[in-house]
Amino acid sequence: MTVSKIPLGEYQVTKDGKVIKYCLENITSQVKMDEALEHMINYFLPREPLSKYLDVCSDEPSKNSVKKLWAEALQDGHAIGAYLLNSNGTIGRLIGTNIIIVSNKNAPHDEILQLEGEQFQIIFKTFKSLMERVDVYDRYGVDEYLEGLGLSVHPEYHGCNLGYRILESREKLCKALGLNVAVTMFTAASSQHIARKLGYETLVEIDYDEVKIEGRYPYRGIWEKMKEKKFTLMALEFK
Repeated sequence: MTVSKIPLGEYQVTKDGKVIKYCLENITSQVKMDEALEHMINYFLPREPLSKYLDVCSDEPSKNSVKKLWAEALQDGHAIGAYLLNSNGTIGRLIGTNIIIVSNKNAPHDEILQLEGEQFQIIFKTFKSLMERVDVYDRYGVDEYLEGLGLSVHPEYHGCNLGYRILESREKLCKALGLNVAVTMFTAASSQHIARKLGYETLVEIDYDEVKIEGRYPYRGIWEKMKEKKFTLMALEFK
């Protein structure tokens, strides 16, 4: 699938006395897709609350299923990449990414149910149960919307406002793709805070202790271990 490159902004921050320049754009080349996939496996999976609590990294079938899901999503060319800018203005290495798909009212993601891995299926069924509590298409009167499948910033660049900038850039991406709504399941308090700052509204919110999947409560104890209390389905409509 050929997707045009969409510039999403250039920024400059100072961290520890060092000036850092970076740009945001959608990921369109296979080399950069592979780089983003490796980043998500190395940095997102070990830190994202649900994946960390259920230890997805140690469940090889689940890890492979997540990898397959992201790899297929990246092929659409909609994922956002944050790249260092070299002194000569050329693009350097990836320092953050947001895997993104366009969800369509007439094309549900039922094929994900066929992916393997016990922990992966627990997480997917958790998300599915939350999504079933609200009809996003009907609420906003749309047939398609942008959906996030994971946002990660390289640990070396925490504190550089990258997460905020990546989420913010979704507006430009949506407008370029002809979309009016962005939707994401936010699993960490930090990302929920950033989303609220950008104007995202909460559609559904539930405490982890209350999540029941096939007779089990898979996240009981997550507060004691990780200090994460709830996850939220949030959306932002672009006027």
